[in-house]
Amino acid sequence: MAMGRLVDMKLKSEISGRSNWKNMPKNSIQILKIAASLIALSLLTSKAKAQISVYEKLTGTQQLFSNEIAQQPNSAGLTIKMKAGYDDLLRKATQFEEIKLARWTYGASVDWRTSANQSWHFDLHRAGETYRAVQFDSSWNFQNQTKANLFRITHQRKLGRLPIILLTYLQVYDHQKTQWNYGVGIQGTLSDYSVGFKGEYKNWLPFFQTFSMNNLYRVEVLFPSLTNIQQLQLSAAGTLAGFKFESYLTVGNVVPSGQVEREYTFKPSARVQTFMGALQKDFSRSWQARASLLGDRISGDGILRFRDRKYGNLHLHTLQFYDIRFSLSYKTNHGAGAAYQSLSGKANATIEAWPFDDSAVDFFGEKQSLVGDGNLVLLRGWLQSLFSVSKKLQMKLLAEYIHVKPNTHLKTWGSALIFGTGEVEEYRFNNGHSFLRIGVSPKLNLSKNLDVEFKINQWLPIGKKGEGANTKAKGGTFSQVILSYNM
Repeated sequence: MAMGRLVDMKLKSEISGRSNWKNMPKNSIQILKIAASLIALSLLTSKAKAQISVYEKLTGTQQLFSNEIAQQPNSAGLTIKMKAGYDDLLRKATQFEEIKLARWTYGASVDWRTSANQSWHFDLHRAGETYRAVQFDSSWNFQNQTKANLFRITHQRKLGRLPIILLTYLQVYDHQKTQWNYGVGIQGTLSDYSVGFKGEYKNWLPFFQTFSMNNLYRVEVLFPSLTNIQQLQLSAAGTLAGFKFESYLTVGNVVPSGQVEREYTFKPSARVQTFMGALQKDFSRSWQARASLLGDRISGDGILRFRDRKYGNLHLHTLQFYDIRFSLSYKTNHGAGAAYQSLSGKANATIEAWPFDDSAVDFFGEKQSLVGDGNLVLLRGWLQSLFSVSKKLQMKLLAEYIHVKPNTHLKTWGSALIFGTGEVEEYRFNNGHSFLRIGVSPKLNLSKNLDVEFKINQWLPIGKKGEGANTKAKGGTFSQVILSYNM
């Protein structure tokens, strides 16, 4: 159950709504809480997708299809990979409610090195998410299912005899409408040092979520409304005083496009920054130590509009993610490490009571307001080992202890007529949980050119109290399969 609170950090970046707030029952606060969380965390996802994936960092999974601007094939020739993954995040059922969270991806990638100076990378995949939260007394209902197609071409070319590589990519993202993302970069190497620069421009497309209450009221949410992400990155790597280092700094802006999807739109603007630095030290030929720091920050504002009239706003004071880790490995086959991860933020929002019925003017100016802040800390420690079972079978095992410490606070209130403030309600959550993550990754060589790899990770709660006789909760399962053919 705690996994449901932890893992779905993925949001989009636009909002619109429809409701008659004045006639809503008190349990509309439940809807408001869910909507508030979606709004605040949606900007995080835009930032995370633009630069890093907080979802993969927190859950410990690997991306099947990387967002990197270029991928260099490891060997000459052609490598074709068929990939699929399914994340069973949470399935919970009681006599009162049902919750389901799931993510899936499948597709193929191709690495093709045409010469010593030129290579290509192709991705074609389909991804989706399912989220369902239903109260059986019909007091609230939240369901969403998204599906998207993505095709990506990445090209890498060394410029003649110069130690300079040109990186370019073109990406087609198809969800209801087709959008084009593109980027260009250049990387130079001199002696033991390399520096790089790249710029990217990305579009994000709308998907729809729906609340329904007592079969009478409806709130429609639109994420996002063609939001653009523009970013620049500087990187450096090399060897200094016996240490290998790598680093990059990314800065960018989240801006709305000039297009309007519907009458109800949420126009965001945000600033995003990411810094990564890592040091690696090799001891003799067997031992290796590595330390890294990743910091990601976003701040911004958004305005909710109905037919160009302002009826709400969101101000994200700050939302930041830190990942600090240290690892020690022996011959790259055995290793241990520890990590500290922190995700925190603060936001406030106000939504007018009358933007969604243009038959009259809201004289009383009723509003629904909220302010919230939160912090999620993960303390992690792991052991892993890679060994050969036979000539054709390799096995990687992982055991990781994770302690999750959330601390959130949300306050909501509504206006009372023209003057004063209505009832104020506060919500807090600060219960910690501990988990054991078990990972098993067998890799089977079917032939000289063909191999298949399975990756299965399971989160197991430690010392968790029972949910009751009528409660069934499952989840925390992450699975992947990769079939590779090398020519």
